Amino acid sequence: TGMGAREARFYRELARELPVRVPRPLWSRWTADRRGYIMLLEDLASSGCTFPDFQAGGDLAFARSAIEGLARLHAAYWQSPRFAADPSWIKPQIHSELGPQLVATGGASFGAEQPDAFHDVAEVYAQHGAAVAKLLEAGPQTLLHGDSHLGNLFRDGGTAGFLDWACVSRGPGLRDVAYLLCASIDTELRRLEQRALIQRYLEVLAEAGAPAPSFDEAWRAYRLLAGSGWVAAVATYAVGDRMQSVAVGRRATARANATVADLETASLLREELGLPPWQGRKSE
Repeated sequence: TGMGAREARFYRELARELPVRVPRPLWSRWTADRRGYIMLLEDLASSGCTFPDFQAGGDLAFARSAIEGLARLHAAYWQSPRFAADPSWIKPQIHSELGPQLVATGGASFGAEQPDAFHDVAEVYAQHGAAVAKLLEAGPQTLLHGDSHLGNLFRDGGTAGFLDWACVSRGPGLRDVAYLLCASIDTELRRLEQRALIQRYLEVLAEAGAPAPSFDEAWRAYRLLAGSGWVAAVATYAVGDRMQSVAVGRRATARANATVADLETASLLREELGLPPWQGRKSE
């Protein structure tokens, strides 16, 4: 996928200009075929930074700081003409058949223990993965972190910082917001605070000069884009401990299931794609 080379290029060409806290880049290079790369970055622990506990699901102050950081990042590149010139190498998120395959693998290995919301979203994504991917790309384009889960964030005092930029891409800013809230934030905290956090995101967007959408428009987009966080959580769980521990994958999937159920994401996906309502689990 060239993810490593993309991250190395991000640290060399973009990191220093971002309006959010990122690891300070010292040096990076990559090979012409993008199969090899090296990055030398700030040691965050030596700088006094700390890291949130994914299993605990963060806290409100940290979640608010992360949401505000995403808003500043997105405002800085909102509908930027630079995407046509420099950095034209920032592309929409990659879609391949691997995503639907991993969701299918997850359904086969741990689907029996999952709630109906899991199976509803899984059916839509497995059968219409390319259409879902296109739907999740729609909207005003900006620079995305692309993998904004709690494990890719750090604390510098009271400020949230962002690391692991291997999935840097462009797309609708609320995709990063939904991705974070969907599977990383404690479920009860999300339920209590998600509307206020989205409102705060819109406020910071406007303060930074971006034409923020209305709350109703943002809420609908958030409900839809929660699907991207769900896919990431299920795919991570489906590969066992190859990307994260099994415990992290299981917890993320449980949170993501609760999110897409609360937001009725599958029903909204079906509505947008012109699909019939879910008919329930198929008999064994």
